[in-house]
Order: sequence, then structure tokens, then C-alpha cells
Amino acid sequence: MREVLPKYLYHKSSPHNRNSILRNGLYPQTGPSYICHWEGKKILKPLIFLYDRNVLEYDTTYDDDIYKIEISKLDKRKISRDPDKSMQGCYCYSSNICPDRIELIYNGSGASY
Repeated sequence: MREVLPKYLYHKSSPHNRNSILRNGLYPQTGPSYICHWEGKKILKPLIFLYDRNVLEYDTTYDDDIYKIEISKLDKRKISRDPDKSMQGCYCYSSNICPDRIELIYNGSGASY
């Protein structure tokens, strides 16, 4: 049986990426934190990392922008649990997310805390 997904998933990103995300959307990639998390793994599949705010508020250690994505606007076959089983409430999306499917709900400062 397929997992019941929340109505919304969220994505955090540096305010430095804001204009690009609002203009181009989100696209799968292997960014620095992903590479660091899986240090030693040779091949990483590009993904978009999402989380369920009802389970946790994902902490990047920075005051990042927060984007809200309505699940009904995504291809649910491309949503999977985060490969790190310890990351409860975290998901991955394996395709682009168009800017009209993304809502910026928090403008971060980019400061570390």
C-alpha cells in the first residue's frame, strides 16, 4: 500500500538562490550538504529534498528561505522517502518543480545560528 503523503511538503534554500528558484523552480541536484552527508559515496542521484513540517522543522543551521509545495501538483510517483532512514518526515523528489508550483512562505536572512 502506498504511503499517505501530507498535503504540503517544504523545501529550504539559501536566500542567495531565491531569484533563481522563483524564476526557474527547483531542480534535482547534488548540492554541497548532500555530498557532505553522504561522504564517501561515489555516485549520488540528483534529488530535491523536501520535508513535512508536521513531523519536524528541518534545521539547516542557517536562516534559510522556506518554500511550500502542494503535493497534488506533483507527480507522486517521483516522491520517495529520504534515503537516510533516520531523517523522519523527509522526502526526495526526482524531477523539476516548476515555479508556479512553489510558494515562498518565509524570507530568510541567510545568517547562521
